[in-house]
Amino acid sequence: MAESSRKGSSILHPLSLSFQRALEKEKQSSLLKLQKEKYSSWRKQELKYLGKFLMIHNFLEHSLDRWEVADFLVRGEYDISCEIISDWETAVSQQPSLKGYEVSNKMIKPNCKIHLRSLACDVKIKLRLKGDSSLFIISRNNGYIQNVSPVIKLTRDTSLKGIFAMFGNIDQSNQRFTYYKQVQIPEDNALQAQEKNYRDLEVTFSDNGDDRVYLSISSTGKYNPITNFVTFCDFFLPYFEKSCVLIGGSGDSVLLKTVSIQQRERNNKLPERNPECCCYVF
Repeated sequence: MAESSRKGSSILHPLSLSFQRALEKEKQSSLLKLQKEKYSSWRKQELKYLGKFLMIHNFLEHSLDRWEVADFLVRGEYDISCEIISDWETAVSQQPSLKGYEVSNKMIKPNCKIHLRSLACDVKIKLRLKGDSSLFIISRNNGYIQNVSPVIKLTRDTSLKGIFAMFGNIDQSNQRFTYYKQVQIPEDNALQAQEKNYRDLEVTFSDNGDDRVYLSISSTGKYNPITNFVTFCDFFLPYFEKSCVLIGGSGDSVLLKTVSIQQRERNNKLPERNPECCCYVF
């Protein structure tokens, strides 16, 4: 299994890349310092949300009256651009399905806000990725994607025969997805009795509220070729407003089964490296 980190999907001169990263690190350090200075006062305001479930939703049984939906367009295969291309509309007309809720070419938003000034937040999703498809999870936003929004893209690629997670931002001047880190999720195919054109997954996206976000992935069902893989990325800027969580999809089929959103304590420890994991810096 190979893990890689780099700044940007477009080609930049090494000097301009280094200068850009230095500016970002300076801004990140300044915001992290402010967050530390304000922590005590912000903690008092947000303590009532600690441990609180903001959303528990079963798409197989519940109506979507607490969700809004918009059209989501993804262009390209590997060097991609993506954007929300319609207004938000209520999703109450959608009925529960025994298969789940299809979000390919859609972005959905729950009517709850997460608090990240002194707390972290877990977004736990059970889903099915079918064929060549991608799940997008976006936090730190006002209901629309912002330049500072951490974007997680979890992709099943049949040509590369694997599942890949990418961390990055979407530049709102051109909608290009600039990624900071890419990792292939290790799978034990000996535990997969037969080749299937889908993967049933449980994904937990954890926004730590500071410079870090985490992603943990396990497969679900009778056979489990993926067991509790955890990775993280720490290139992001703190966000001091109440934030929306956006969940979207692209490709053949992305079926959501359940989603829960819970506030929790911030994680101050970095996870241990997964076995057989190596990094490449470009």
